[in-house]
Amino acid sequence: MGKSNIRWKHIKKTIQICILFCIIILLPVQSFALINVTGGYVGINDYELCSYGNRAGVNYINGLNEILKSAAANPGINYSRSYSYTNSNATKTKVQNAGRVTLFAFAGHGINCGSTANALHFNRSADGTAKKHSSETATSINLRTTETSFKHKYVVLYSCKQLMDDGYTTKQQNILNMMNGTRLIMGFASTMYLDSREGTYFGSMLGEEMISQAYLKAVKRYQPQRGAGQTTYARIVGYKSAYGDTLDNSYSYAPSYASSKNSFDVLTTLPILCNGKKV
Repeated sequence: MGKSNIRWKHIKKTIQICILFCIIILLPVQSFALINVTGGYVGINDYELCSYGNRAGVNYINGLNEILKSAAANPGINYSRSYSYTNSNATKTKVQNAGRVTLFAFAGHGINCGSTANALHFNRSADGTAKKHSSETATSINLRTTETSFKHKYVVLYSCKQLMDDGYTTKQQNILNMMNGTRLIMGFASTMYLDSREGTYFGSMLGEEMISQAYLKAVKRYQPQRGAGQTTYARIVGYKSAYGDTLDNSYSYAPSYASSKNSFDVLTTLPILCNGKKV
């Protein structure tokens, strides 16, 4: 009798396992599609005749591109680079005519152009010729806020002063008016410290953090290296509902600022007290 009970329990357990296995097999399989992400970049290291000096802009965009290619760092995305314009091949015309991408980044100099605009600063004129010292503010080598129309979903302006409005309403509106489909622009409302490692660190967090938080964490790590006692202001502007966006989720392109002004604003400004210490 004892052996019979043991045998029956064994048969019953086997049947239960088979039923459970059949249920698992018959359940619909949920597939997790990767989000397609494209990158487009402009970076300048060699400023040739520029009195502002060289910067590691190419290194920044290369680091960002390389880490985004890593499936380990960004498991939710299918990433590809669409274009990269560097040094003498980087001009304002290239930025103005750049094809739409998910993530666009410029790394290099930026200048304040007064009460209405700021500008991305290039080492070559729009036609590709080398500039001269006397032309630091010339239209041919500066892409002003008022000339810019970004159609990319997310934009990083890793340069000085691009999101600085100096308290001028017109200047703030011109900054927001650059957004024509863009959900977030991340940059600075002051002079900043260009450390190319920040691009790699920023990109390494995009698989697990909100885009805005990945940017701010990278900024807090590397910007304190600027001169002791100075304050760097990191700023994010854009579509109000986009602050929590992540790169591994699909979102529609935003409307243009011009068509929906109440939907856009300065989303955050982060002051960073600098200590001049290298990291």
